Parts: sequence; structure tokens; C-alpha cells
Amino acid sequence: MIGEKNPQISLLFNTPGGYFAYCVIAPHLLQEGIGTPIGADNAMEEIGRYLQTREEVPKKKILVVDDSITMRQMMRRLLGEDYEVSVVKSGLSAIRAITLDRPDLVLLDYEMPVCDGRHVLEMLRSEEEFADVPVIFLTSLDDPESVKKVLALRPEGYLLKFLKPAEIKQRIRDYFQMKEKCAKTR
Repeated sequence: MIGEKNPQISLLFNTPGGYFAYCVIAPHLLQEGIGTPIGADNAMEEIGRYLQTREEVPKKKILVVDDSITMRQMMRRLLGEDYEVSVVKSGLSAIRAITLDRPDLVLLDYEMPVCDGRHVLEMLRSEEEFADVPVIFLTSLDDPESVKKVLALRPEGYLLKFLKPAEIKQRIRDYFQMKEKCAKTR
């Protein structure tokens, strides 16, 4: 039985286009119609087919910054299917994450210890390289004075944590659609 299920392995390294392929297929799966064996005669065709599927529009990157592990996990689950979601637990980690891998949107908690959302946004806006990183506050602050303070920082939006998850997801989708529409009209 083990001999019948030995996998076949194909490797492709160092091609002119910089491709790297590693394929494993078990003979019993081929018999069931799953997968295509790669050989010298069809390797480039299979790579081309694979690359066409990879040329899809990449997912937008969202960075979620919140000191609550529950909120970070909930946002990752809520948005992970549609977006590439990264999470960090502090303002300082947010600055580092933004520097290393610029997101398309930052969902930023306002109330965090040490470096709160206001500090993070002020630091981003003070650096020319990051001044245009879009930030939407995702916070539980809904009193008029707090809202006024947050909006004075000119974020792209303000969402309350107690909104229904579907509404949060829709507002983020609406933000990206509006941004694409504005980009097309320029």
C-alpha cells in the first residue's frame, strides 16, 4: 500500500523569469484526476497556466492596531477572506509594521497604553513618506468631545467597535470602492 502512494516530486529553480516551483503529487491522486504531472514536455505550459492564475488582483492590505487580542482576532476573522490582514497590539508596533510593509488601510484603536491612536496618526502625518497612509479609527469612543478630538486629526474615517461586524465590513468595502472611484476620475 505504501509503495502505491509514493509521491512524485518536481522542482524548478533559477529560471530566467525568477520562477520557483515545487510540486508534489501522489500517483493515486493522478488516477483520481487530481493534478497534472509535470514533465519536460509540459513544464513551461503548466508554469504559464499557474502564473495566469497568480495574476489576479492582489488583496488590499489592512493593518489592525488594537491592544485587545479579542478585537484583533475578530477583525482578522471578519476581514481575512477579502483582505490581507495584519494585526499588532501597540502604537509602536504599528509604526514598525507600516514602515516594513505599507498597508492600504490602517484600522487604528484610539485608546491604547503608551502610544495611543492619536500619537500614531500624528507620527504618520509628520513623516512625508507616510503622511498619505489611510487611517480609519476603530474605537469605542462615541462621546462628542472624543469624536471631536479624533476628527481633528483628519483620519479617513471613524468606526465604532460596537457596530455590527457586517456593517464594519461594509464600511471598509465602501471606503476602498470610493478610493478606487476617485483614482479613476483623476
